[in-house]
Amino acid sequence: MAGRILAVMALLMALYGCGQASHAPEQGDEGGAQKETAEKEISVPANVPNYDVTKEERCPVGNQDAKCITGFSGATSSEDIEAITRELWSKNQGENALIVILYPPRAPGADMSGAGYAFSDRRAAKAIISSQYTPSGQKIADIERQVDEAMENDGIYVISIEDEVDQATQSACADWDARDVSVLGTPPPEWNCPGF
Repeated sequence: MAGRILAVMALLMALYGCGQASHAPEQGDEGGAQKETAEKEISVPANVPNYDVTKEERCPVGNQDAKCITGFSGATSSEDIEAITRELWSKNQGENALIVILYPPRAPGADMSGAGYAFSDRRAAKAIISSQYTPSGQKIADIERQVDEAMENDGIYVISIEDEVDQATQSACADWDARDVSVLGTPPPEWNCPGF
């Protein structure tokens, strides 16, 4: 459990240089009809959560050229972060890769809410995803799984910190059930583990 959270945080922190907020905000769309782009046919949901773009820059990652966009949004779920990523990808189709880093609104210095990645092709996805692993910690099967997941989703891969923490907490609760409570005590109350 802790390893997965650390891996997610390491991945996001590796991209932290892309994530420093600055510049004037630019309001994102909300609502509207289902949008399709003619070039790559990137579908964008009808209801994209509000977001403010605060910074756009070139950010080569690994051996791939990428564009990083940083912004603020109340979006925390994978679905909402993906909707924002899809909309920004539809507006930046000429890019090899797009990295979207989101922070909570009106919370300077807050931790990231999540990240969205969009890749033009499998090569870009593999290069950027694999660049997030240290050579000793690299797991080829995990990288391939993430690349497959992205390419099956129009080249889009999303990480929601809230969703990752929820999954890790559920896993810890399940593991706690199997352990001897007399040795470890009860899980932290904020985890809301069933049966405790």
